[in-house]
Amino acid sequence: MNIKHLFSIALLASLIGIAGCSDAQKEDSQDVKEQASETYEDAKAAAGDAADDAKDMLSEGKEAASDAIEEAKEDAADMVDEGKAKAEELKEAGKEKAKEACIKLKEQTGGDPADC
Repeated sequence: MNIKHLFSIALLASLIGIAGCSDAQKEDSQDVKEQASETYEDAKAAAGDAADDAKDMLSEGKEAASDAIEEAKEDAADMVDEGKAKAEELKEAGKEKAKEACIKLKEQTGGDPADC
């Protein structure tokens, strides 16, 4: 074998080695791309799930707020009714006290208590 022949064999072996590395690198690169794609899809799905959960929580929050408003309205109406009843009681008690004071005054001054 001459040097040219040996050199050609060495060059061919090197090229085969480089081509082999290149194929391995391509496979690694493809694996990385696939993993990145899967990670991206998982992240997209997780984001979609989170958005759905947020929508559900917002809907539940709106419903709870609406229920709370209705309950507050009912409570306010009840308090107004109770306030009116208490005001009526105080009004009647005031009338009674005024009548008693009038009768007492009429008795002391010699007036007619029936006028009260």
